[in-house]
Amino acid sequence: LTISVVPNGDRRMIWILVFTILLYLYIMRRLWFEWEVFIRLRHRFLLNGDPSFYKTQTYLKTYRNSVMVESVPRTHRSDRNLKDVFESLFPGQVDHAEMIINTSKLETLLTKRRALLDKYDSLMARHRYELWRYNTWQQKGRVVGCSNRLSKPIEPKVWSGGLCSGSMERVDAFPHITNLIKELDKSADEEFERIIDTRLKWRDASL
Repeated sequence: LTISVVPNGDRRMIWILVFTILLYLYIMRRLWFEWEVFIRLRHRFLLNGDPSFYKTQTYLKTYRNSVMVESVPRTHRSDRNLKDVFESLFPGQVDHAEMIINTSKLETLLTKRRALLDKYDSLMARHRYELWRYNTWQQKGRVVGCSNRLSKPIEPKVWSGGLCSGSMERVDAFPHITNLIKELDKSADEEFERIIDTRLKWRDASL
C-alpha cells in the first residue's frame, strides 16, 4: 500500500498524515539529542582545548586567555606594535602579543613534494619488481622468443609539460621526478628563509 493508490477523500489518508507527523517528531528529537552531546563537547573544547595535549596549568591558562586576530595592518605588524594596540584596549591585561607567520605556501610545497616522493617510490618498486621477474625467468632458462616470451622491462615514462603550454611529451620518469623534487626543495628553502626573515624582522622591530 502506497500513497499513490489511496484515492482522494479516503479516510486512510489520516494514517499517512499521522505517520508523517510522528516521523518528523522522531527526527527532531534525535537531532536534539545530538545537539546536546555536541554542545557539551564544544564547551569542553573551548574551556580546556585539545584533549591530546598534556593538561598543565600553564597550557590551560594560555589557551583560555588567547585570541587570534587576522588582517593586521602593515603598520602594526610587529610584536611591540601589536601589544601596544591591545594594551590601549585592555590596559594591564595583556601578557604577550606575537605575530604569527602564514605558512600555507610552505605547507603546499611540502605536500607536493611528498606526493612526488610517493610516486617515485611506487614507480621504482614496480620497475624493480619487473626487473626481478625478468631476471628470474632468464635464470630459469627461459629463452626470449619462445611461447613464454618476456621482454626486458624499460624505465617507466611520465608526461612532462602542461595542457595549456601545448608541449606535452613522455619522458623518463625517474630523472624527471628527481628534477621536480629538486625544484620543490629549492622553492621550499626559499619560502622557509622568507618566513624566518619576516619573523626576525617583526621580532627585532619590537626591540
